[in-house]
Amino acid sequence: MQLKVKEPEDNPNDVSDIGTGNTSNAGEQAGGNIGQSAAPGVSNNSYLNDEMDFLAEDGDMFGNTFSPSDNYSQTQSSGYNSNGQNIPGGQDPNAPGPEMSSRPRKLTKQEFFNSPRNRKDRDRIIISSIVIIATAIFDVVRVDFWLQALKKQIQFVNDLSEEFGLGEENMIDPQAIMRTQVILSVIFVALGIGIFIFKSRACAITGLAFTVINCLYTIIVAHNFRWYWTIIAFGYAVVATISFNKNWQEYEDHGEWKKDW
Repeated sequence: MQLKVKEPEDNPNDVSDIGTGNTSNAGEQAGGNIGQSAAPGVSNNSYLNDEMDFLAEDGDMFGNTFSPSDNYSQTQSSGYNSNGQNIPGGQDPNAPGPEMSSRPRKLTKQEFFNSPRNRKDRDRIIISSIVIIATAIFDVVRVDFWLQALKKQIQFVNDLSEEFGLGEENMIDPQAIMRTQVILSVIFVALGIGIFIFKSRACAITGLAFTVINCLYTIIVAHNFRWYWTIIAFGYAVVATISFNKNWQEYEDHGEWKKDW
């Protein structure tokens, strides 16, 4: 005769002791607290209640207190001031502003020169100064080349002048010609550097006047039109330096804080 195995009844108050197989009453081991907490409609997890009100001076549920800086940061990020008023842009007008040292500085003259708003004047100043310096150096090389190439012809003219007694004023002095050309080239190079580095209107105007006088003198004496490249370069330099210095003076008088143009 085979006996029917009787399954144990499930008792909600019984818990199994893992590893030993012993069962005990949970209410007897844990006391009456668990039995009370198991009552329907009652929860001891009060720390999970999101409706609890925390006071700033008492701290949060973990015991952390609030500092004035935290309150200020929360006020700024939320867009409301300490009085609960809505602030456009989230900035409290009563909050302390940035220090004067943190403000952006004004542009220097070189930074203003490199800004995109001066691109036209900057290109004219740079190109004209380069043309002036290159032309001055080229004139020295050119004069020296022709004096060396016509050395025999110059000597022949000087011998004829001495033979016929025409005087030294009718003789050709290659050294004096070269010395004069070197002095003129040095002056032009200095004016070009002044235009390039200092954006000087005085250098541009002086160079233009000096070049025009030399051009007229060359046309009258040698019947040769020269200095035209230098005249054009100085003309552009005059226009560009006057325009740039006008803009710079306006920025100095009424300029705003540094911007990215």
